[in-house]
Amino acid sequence: MCAIAGIWEFSPRAGRPDPAALVAGMAAAMAHRGPDGEGVWADPQAGLALGNRRLAIVDPTATGRQPMTSPCGRFVITVNGELYNHGELRGELEASGLRFHGRCDTEVMVAALATWGVERALTRFVGMFAFALWDKRERTLHLARDRIGEKPLYYGWIDRAFVFTSELKALWTLPSFRHEIDHDALAEYLRYAYVPAPRSIHRGISKLPPGTRLEVSATMSTASPEPRTYWSLRDTVQRGIRQPFRGTEQEAVDRFDVLLRQSIEQRLRADVPMGVLLSGGLDSSTIASMVARQGGPLRTFSIGVRDERLDEAGAARAIAAYLGSDHRERTIAASDALAVIPRLATIYDEPFADSSAIPMLCVSQLARESCQAVLTGEGADELLGGYRRYGIGMSLWKRSRWLPDAARRAAGSLLGRSPSRRLAAIGSLLAGDYPRSIHWHLVSHWKGDGLLAAGAGAGPAAARREIVTAADDFRTEMLYLDTMTLLPDDLLVKVDRASMSQGLEVRAPFLDPAIVEFCFSLPRELKGRPNQTKWILRQVLRRSLPEDLIAREKKGFAVPLAAWLRGPLRDWAESLLTPASIETAAEMSARPIRMLWSQHLGGRRDWSRALWNVLMFQEWTRSVKGRSRVGG
Repeated sequence: MCAIAGIWEFSPRAGRPDPAALVAGMAAAMAHRGPDGEGVWADPQAGLALGNRRLAIVDPTATGRQPMTSPCGRFVITVNGELYNHGELRGELEASGLRFHGRCDTEVMVAALATWGVERALTRFVGMFAFALWDKRERTLHLARDRIGEKPLYYGWIDRAFVFTSELKALWTLPSFRHEIDHDALAEYLRYAYVPAPRSIHRGISKLPPGTRLEVSATMSTASPEPRTYWSLRDTVQRGIRQPFRGTEQEAVDRFDVLLRQSIEQRLRADVPMGVLLSGGLDSSTIASMVARQGGPLRTFSIGVRDERLDEAGAARAIAAYLGSDHRERTIAASDALAVIPRLATIYDEPFADSSAIPMLCVSQLARESCQAVLTGEGADELLGGYRRYGIGMSLWKRSRWLPDAARRAAGSLLGRSPSRRLAAIGSLLAGDYPRSIHWHLVSHWKGDGLLAAGAGAGPAAARREIVTAADDFRTEMLYLDTMTLLPDDLLVKVDRASMSQGLEVRAPFLDPAIVEFCFSLPRELKGRPNQTKWILRQVLRRSLPEDLIAREKKGFAVPLAAWLRGPLRDWAESLLTPASIETAAEMSARPIRMLWSQHLGGRRDWSRALWNVLMFQEWTRSVKGRSRVGG
């Protein structure tokens, strides 16, 4: 696990800062991601420099240092992440005559790219990664990101130089960088609590979408290269629909068990102590129980909150005791949140309003005291339909699908003009991009217009495509949308930035490509039954845990945000929600925000999610004001 950075000045000019020095500064800004080493490689004639900060998880010796040159000498790579199947690929490459100097997965990755070519090698890689590969002979720079988007990669143009980095804070070190806000990105953030790819909060800087690669050549000048897809979630979902799993229930459970055990086995390969983030829910409990079944020491880590409606620490403690784990836990209160909040803006670089980032940061701190890498259950809810809103979405869809398109749009238009917020929201469902409008409504924190004075976007840009599934399979459509947007741009961002701020690597076994493909091939009844989500996962877990530790209501990794905002966080929130404070930040309108704040304080409605989006944007604005101009 590492941080990467790079600059390519196509036409170096006199008096310009040295690219190698700039990249060294960019990498230093991300030292938390790689406390075990640093490196810069430069091609002065080309005006290119690559940087790296290393967190040594596999082969911590000097043979794993980056940037790294291929055995043939033609390619140089800087990579962030882990290649889980490097052992298998190493064997193939050695059989073809290659010899390796160490055991590091980066050495295998660059050799595979040099031997098989970028496109073919990417299809063979199983892991989480974002890399930059420089081809000395062709003077071409290749960027790529893993299939699901576990590792981040930003890129863009700054003062006629092409730049890329793992975190936006590295760009803030560049003298020519300006903190200009992309208002469409801001609109999407305020609605969804995160900035969906391919946008970033900064105008002119993009996120490379998951499963894509980018090729940059000197002939491009400052034109924006188009990402190329090497793996498509959409194709995977449609293939699963065309070729569904046709075995028995028992065969499906057995197959899922095998795939998950294999994935965990690969992700346990490390030269440092490892553990499991154990929430007490189905997903992390399954991971922990399978690690226990494979033998060896088991370390587990949990965070609790002082609210019995949300606290799962007791359940995690019981599961850890049953598995014989070396278990550690910590309970957090509002005072812990107040201590963490000022750090969130600098940890996440962009406005980010998933409040579970607070316990995620706290559990990362706890785990890092004794481990350098952990496993997590991220991804199972999206692949197997674990969220309550899927049932709500299906209910709304079944009630409205019988309407002819023209009648539905007409009814939606009429209701949309209603002074009632509830009726207007129903109108937006019927008149919008139906039936996806149902899903976007359910995941939106701000349901209507009026928050931004300008620049409001129409929805996640990456998701504005045709319906993927059959007309009668809206549940799979919702799973697809969440796996494409919420998972990489919210949940995996939350995990990556919180853990890497502590120098901790997090690995997600459910996101193995084979498991993703298997889950999207499963018939609906194997994913969920009436009043029972994630049926197939429960069957696997029953092989390791007794029923009383499994049959629990899902609570989620959450904090009592609504109560905190009315109580211990109220003064802090009020200081950021004054009309003057709101309207000086990116042209937001104070009126709808103040209305929600008043209703929330009065206990009439719970507007904590929508208000948290505004508060986290205000904190982010405050954190970057001293760096450069914030505006746009």
